[in-house]
Parts: sequence; C-alpha cells; structure tokens
Amino acid sequence: MATKTPGACGCEEGDPVTSTDALTPSPRVSCAPIACTLDPAEIPARERDLRAAFEHLVSSSVTEAGFRWTFRAGLGVEAKVRQIAHREAVCCAFARFDVVTTPGALTLEVTAPPEARDALEALRALPSELARGDDALARVLAAAALIES
Repeated sequence: MATKTPGACGCEEGDPVTSTDALTPSPRVSCAPIACTLDPAEIPARERDLRAAFEHLVSSSVTEAGFRWTFRAGLGVEAKVRQIAHREAVCCAFARFDVVTTPGALTLEVTAPPEARDALEALRALPSELARGDDALARVLAAAALIES
C-alpha cells in the first residue's frame, strides 16, 4: 500500500505508537503514516460490514478534528459499529475511532492529525459512495491516495 505523504503522521519524533482494542476507546492518534493497510482481498468483506452498519446511520457531521457518524441504537448495532471502529483503527492507524453511546443512539467519532484532513474527508463520504455501488471502498481509498490504485 502506498502512503499519501511518506513519513508524515502529525506526531513528534520519538512519540510512541499506540494501539487499540474493540472494547475501549482508541488512544491518541499514533505515529502511523497516512495510509490504509487493508489487504485488497479483504475490501469486499469490509464493504459488506460497512453497508450493514450504515443501514442504521442517521447523520454525518464534520467536527473540528474530523467527523462524526451517528447511528440509531438497535439490536446488534453497537457491536457492528465497535467492530468497524476496531478494524478501521488497525488498517487506518493514522486516525482515531471512538464509539460513544447515548440513550437511543451511538456515535463513531473519527479524528486524525491535520495532515490527514483529505483522507478523513474521503472516509466521511463512504456512506454515500457505498450507496452508489460496488467497489466504492477501493475507489474512495484510491481517490484519497490511501492505497495504490
């Protein structure tokens, strides 16, 4: 996979690289390069998982450091959203994916360093791109230069 800006990650030299798990909020954004490391063979399955979660999407909004997707609470929705947050934190380690629950809704907040602003805009467009047809995830990642096209 190609990086958008080799070595650019928005952190200081010597900062620790951190990781996350599916049950806790992701830690501060790591020093990972601005790139997606998802294996191309996994893209169709990831698209299916995203489509299943986006069936419950209520809104998408821009935040100061990224964007927020808000989902209707429902049977299995939180598990789907947490699974997506965990998987995305693994392949797009330059960004932070936090799930916040409130009565009746849950939110996936995605943030990243300023250098990743274009990448976040591309990711925020995923729900509408997925509605347009197959191979949307690969198109979005390639358009944002997060993967080689």
